[in-house]
Amino acid sequence: MKSRKTKEEPIGGKLIAGLVVLGLLLAVSVGLLLVRGGGRDIGAGAQPTSAAELAAPLQTVSSATLGQAYAADEMAANKAYGGRRLSVTGVVQGATLDFTNEPVISLNGASDSAHVQVSLDKSYADKVRALKSGMIVTVACEKVVLIMGAPMLDDCTLGEG
Repeated sequence: MKSRKTKEEPIGGKLIAGLVVLGLLLAVSVGLLLVRGGGRDIGAGAQPTSAAELAAPLQTVSSATLGQAYAADEMAANKAYGGRRLSVTGVVQGATLDFTNEPVISLNGASDSAHVQVSLDKSYADKVRALKSGMIVTVACEKVVLIMGAPMLDDCTLGEG
């Protein structure tokens, strides 16, 4: 008797791609939720509360330097940048809306795949929509949190680049 083998259909590439995209969306959503709801605040006393703290000058840094600092040594980078108001200038890699429809700008960071994320208020949506990849922008931010090993700047305002 001949043994009859049935061919099993391999899982389609579209199904695998869909699952990968779904997983990435879930990871980004959870990361942004952590930023909004706490996250891992890497700034010691990251929110300025007194008039003197609010009037303190911004520490200026490029997004590439910030990203590279956190990639190289999180503790040293936190000592240098955590708990300080930052003025960050960088090259736009992309812009999108998070799951709460608030604009997020990706700036160049430690590498081509490790960007510094900038979270802005919904009032900046039109300005963010006008940004194109390669443009230089400057943001002023009150808080730095670490999401999946990369710096996320929060409570930011968009300035001129």
